[in-house]
Amino acid sequence: MVEADGEELLDDCDELLQLPVSLDVDRQRGARQHDLGQQFPGEPPVEFLTDAWIETYRKRAGDLVRTVRQERKPLVWVGLPPTNAEITNADFGQLNDIFQGELSDSRTWYVDIWDIFLNEEGAFSSYGPDVDGKNARLRAGDKIGFTWAGYQKVAFFVERIVPVTAGVGVAGGSPS
Repeated sequence: MVEADGEELLDDCDELLQLPVSLDVDRQRGARQHDLGQQFPGEPPVEFLTDAWIETYRKRAGDLVRTVRQERKPLVWVGLPPTNAEITNADFGQLNDIFQGELSDSRTWYVDIWDIFLNEEGAFSSYGPDVDGKNARLRAGDKIGFTWAGYQKVAFFVERIVPVTAGVGVAGGSPS
């Protein structure tokens, strides 16, 4: 059973999970996204991507992981993808580092999707191979969201982890 503070944490999960998928409009012109630079409450509020913000976010991500672990459930966390904006990529890289660092325990898996959305030269592209290997548009017009083919590609990589998390198979072995 989850403790009272765990229930509060689960109620706050939406807020935690929404922060990385939105952007500061001034930093990403034309994006239909909310402000990633959201402050955490406090006196004074904790400014986005300062050392205090990163530590607060790391603690909140860690609390979420621990709450799921208390329930003895596996956790698969999908990282953020690259965008066409260098400054956003730097922010997303820092957030991915936080997520990955909090998922170093057993029964937690981090799915890194960064490289699968880069072209052969290692740069952002809205197009790339879909799950069938055909060139397709993978990213939405805002260069952040996904098209249906992009979502399918993310799901393809997540699906490779799910049997491991459920104990269905082991690397190098057959399903049990």
